[in-house]
Amino acid sequence: MLKKGDLLVKPEKSTETNPGGLVCKDKCQLSRLVEMATHDDLTKVLNRKAVFATLENEMRKVFRHKYPVSILLIDLDHFKNTNDTLGHLKGDWVLKESSKKMQFSLRHEDVLGRYGGDEFLAVLPFTGFEGAMIVAKRLISVFNLQPISFEKITIPQTVSIGATAHQEGDTTISILDRADRALYLAKKAGRNRCEWI
Repeated sequence: MLKKGDLLVKPEKSTETNPGGLVCKDKCQLSRLVEMATHDDLTKVLNRKAVFATLENEMRKVFRHKYPVSILLIDLDHFKNTNDTLGHLKGDWVLKESSKKMQFSLRHEDVLGRYGGDEFLAVLPFTGFEGAMIVAKRLISVFNLQPISFEKITIPQTVSIGATAHQEGDTTISILDRADRALYLAKKAGRNRCEWI
């Protein structure tokens, strides 16, 4: 306890390169920068580059450890009509809400990213055909049963899904190409469904 007459000595200036107060700030800033670089600004899921990197990483692990991995390429059916009739701001809102539905429907270990526009890519580690189809059917069901409501407007939603699993000799490009072809088949067959190649 200080008494009257005690001398107060000003602490010396810190010579540390990362004084305590700056370490937290730097970590917080770094974390924010990483999130900005890896996540889609609108939907908050991984961006295209980051979800590709995740898939590439899984492909390397599959080669080494020989476990199954599947992917789902998910397309919001007739999304262009939503943008054209309700406008792009409401379309953005639909994308945000749709990505939340997808994240809610996926398992904890699954990874979701925005592939581009209204298409999303889900990477399903340790998952073969049967598990991937269960996840795909759950997604289709959630979108069918839960239309989006916005300012007294109800927007029915469906999704088309192209699914595939890792095969011997696959590259990131080849597995994505199969999922893309499967998605085309799902759309051609009437949408609101999943096709597997």
